[in-house]
Amino acid sequence: MSTWSVPHNFIHSTHELDVKADPTMASITSLAKKTLRRQVTPIMLLTVITAALSSTMYGYNMSKLNTPYEILLSFINTTYTERNGVEPAPTFLTLIWSVIISAFVGAGALGSFSSGVFAEKFGRRRGLFINHLLAFASAAAEMAAYYCKVYELLIVGRAIIGFNSGISQGLVSLYIAEVSPKQVRGAFLSFHQIGIVIGILLGQVLSLEFVLGGVNTWPFLCGFSVMPCLLSCCLLPLCPESPRYLLSVRKDEAAAKAALLRLTRSKHAAKELLNEIREEEKVVSSRPDLYESFQYRDLFTRPELRRSLMMSALLNVSQQWSGINAIFAYSHSVFYNAGVDPEAIQYAIIGTGVINVVVTFISLALIEKVGRRKLLLIPNWILVGSLLVLTACINQQSNFAWLNYFTICIMLAYIVGFGLGFGPLTSMITCETFEQQARPQAMAVIQTVHYVSCFVLMLTFKFMEAAMKEFIFMLFACIVAVATTYLMFYLPESAHRSVKEVVADIKDGWRWRPCNGSDGAESEGAEIARKRRKRGSSGTYIKRADARPEDLQLQAAVTTPLRKADYDADDDLEEA
Repeated sequence: MSTWSVPHNFIHSTHELDVKADPTMASITSLAKKTLRRQVTPIMLLTVITAALSSTMYGYNMSKLNTPYEILLSFINTTYTERNGVEPAPTFLTLIWSVIISAFVGAGALGSFSSGVFAEKFGRRRGLFINHLLAFASAAAEMAAYYCKVYELLIVGRAIIGFNSGISQGLVSLYIAEVSPKQVRGAFLSFHQIGIVIGILLGQVLSLEFVLGGVNTWPFLCGFSVMPCLLSCCLLPLCPESPRYLLSVRKDEAAAKAALLRLTRSKHAAKELLNEIREEEKVVSSRPDLYESFQYRDLFTRPELRRSLMMSALLNVSQQWSGINAIFAYSHSVFYNAGVDPEAIQYAIIGTGVINVVVTFISLALIEKVGRRKLLLIPNWILVGSLLVLTACINQQSNFAWLNYFTICIMLAYIVGFGLGFGPLTSMITCETFEQQARPQAMAVIQTVHYVSCFVLMLTFKFMEAAMKEFIFMLFACIVAVATTYLMFYLPESAHRSVKEVVADIKDGWRWRPCNGSDGAESEGAEIARKRRKRGSSGTYIKRADARPEDLQLQAAVTTPLRKADYDADDDLEEA
């Protein structure tokens, strides 16, 4: 029997293992997968899914009014005529519809800015529970618009649910990021986007005329938005509060340890999360002048935070101005202008939703294997190409009938590109570029930028579409191309890396190259990572009998400091 030493970040044991003389890589991979399955517990998965239900509500409210577009315009026209004795002008109807759609994202901007205060005051879990109460008020207002014949109540209801969604979006990303182990954090953060695309698809299906999108049934379509909230309210009491919030904000170490044990059901998995939180706490305690009284202005005055903020803001603005929400919010008119049979438009819309869901699940499978950078940048260029081709197709479709069908294919390619890149990765990268003390305030600011950019787009899209026609997609292509070019140089890879490492890269402000520092020289940590990759991977076993002295020194440098911290964490968890 030969003795092998196991790197700490590969499996959750710091003891030496006895294995057969020449184990295959398959057995090593199998051991890693078994360890990962033990780390992802049912209560952890329940917590992530419960949080993602709030994202489902966001997607549902974004898409539920698309298919009954003409029915709602007729309702507004009839209500206005009965009240004033004259029919409204077409431009007035366009304005009212734009306000109804954009009220959701406009109020969402206010909610996003409040999410940081909400998260710190009430916590992640309780904050979500309290915020769900707004959904019931929104559903009541939207249903009352039909029965009271007051179309303005649609605007009120959309504003309330928008404010609710703005708070939820900040809380959901925080909650999921803070209960997830580093090894699966990217995959779990994808549940946020999965919830959104499932909500979009649910809204598209239920808004069909023969389901809930009819002349007399659309109020129930609006009322259905409370169902994810009801389910979430029933499940949230079963979920633990964020251990990071308990330890870093409330300073309740005993409650944090109890929450970790409940989440992981394993001392080895719990101690990793505890050590990661303590690492961030050490950074905070080393600079109390920067962290103890952290305020919003620090995001703009401290260089490393300002760079993270600018990069995250660029991601969110370019995500919205890639045109995805415009396509979903006005998908009916987009397909109509593309020459699709009016009877088939509602099914085409559902098809886009199905593809969006499937591609997001594919992204979930790739996100840890491929890495954040590659999975963002490559699909972004697919978006640019799709938008440029889409512009040409719509421009020439009157000359070539077959272009009507090709246009739909290009639109679906666009949705595939978005679902692989911008969709799941925007909020994920934002969470991974800020340390714990700055994260709530940063998420509030970034979500506000997200909603403001979406609000401007929703409010102006119909008017820009009328003025620019198909060339509006060229505008979206230019915005995505500029943003992607910038991110190619300055976005660091965050997969399988701690927040501390990512923030250090951003603080240096250098053009990102794997393993290199701002001056082009290889740092000590980068050298360790490179040598470990050269030996196989970060989880490759090093055989003591055959290892060179420098291998053993490298291995000791990596594992020994962690081992002492692990035993300290074990003692603390025993006390908990």
